[in-house]
Amino acid sequence: MDPAPRVPRNIQHLRLPAGSRAVAVWLGATGDGFVALGDGRILAVDGSGTVRPLDVLDPPSAPLPTVARLEARGDTTAIGLGPDGAIVLEGGWARRAPLPAFLSSPRAFAPIGVAALWATPAGLYAGQGASWSSLETSGGPLRDVTEILALRGAGAGHGSEAWVVAGQTLRQLRLEKGLDANGSARVTWTDPTPGVALSGVRAVAKLDDERRAVSWAHGVSIVSDQHIMTFHMSAGPPAAIGAGGGWAYAGWAGQLVRTNGDRWESLAQDVPFAVGAEIAVDLGTGDSALVVERGGGVLLVRAQDAVLLRGLADGAIITSTRTRLEALGPPGAALTSV
Repeated sequence: MDPAPRVPRNIQHLRLPAGSRAVAVWLGATGDGFVALGDGRILAVDGSGTVRPLDVLDPPSAPLPTVARLEARGDTTAIGLGPDGAIVLEGGWARRAPLPAFLSSPRAFAPIGVAALWATPAGLYAGQGASWSSLETSGGPLRDVTEILALRGAGAGHGSEAWVVAGQTLRQLRLEKGLDANGSARVTWTDPTPGVALSGVRAVAKLDDERRAVSWAHGVSIVSDQHIMTFHMSAGPPAAIGAGGGWAYAGWAGQLVRTNGDRWESLAQDVPFAVGAEIAVDLGTGDSALVVERGGGVLLVRAQDAVLLRGLADGAIITSTRTRLEALGPPGAALTSV
């Protein structure tokens, strides 16, 4: 795989508090996101790269859990996971997520249909309202889950299927309707890539509802219901991947690259990635990404040019802060307001 060079619209370092280092990042569908710092603080970041602390809704006597990773809870909301609990992040505020005692150390999460999947060192669990079930394979509880990826959007109208990475093995589960005779969730396990053995799976990410990316021992595979395409580089597998908005990004051989499933582009060279580094991609368009460097700094990368709109009607209102507008009045007429 030889990615074609592409000059991104902009690359900038986020101005984090002095002496701090980032450990996790997340971007939503609107281009706004969050940065979790190693000292426990969480920052909101907007599409321009401006960062600010979040308002904490919990009382000072109940400090928030330290966040080790950030996961999508919806298109514009996230959840932070750590060894001592979880935090709900929405807009400019944060609050502790109320969880049962057996979920006190969550390390992976994904909404799936009308339920939610949670992984802890003790196993994998499905929750719907006040009902909880342990999801096990024929070999017993899955105690080494590192990634959960919902295969469709969250909500009652979507499927209840997910990918689960446990012990560098990729599995697919489907939650069936109803409970079994013991009152537990009914789960079916299948091979997500039949006929193609993906060994040493490191991470998974979703380009869109039809395509997923898998980082494994021999490269990156783009998986859909129709085909599986695998890409290799002589340097070995990537250090990190992230996806959203129809694009997958990867930290690979010192480069930040991205693919739409067919072509690859190189956006930046000599980026210091650590194995397992964080890449968060704009869930709406895939045009922007937050990248955590080896030293804990964060890059905001905008790959695409700004959208240009022409021929707007009088009185039109644009609310997106990510759209660049140039106001040109009609010949012989002056603009009254912009």
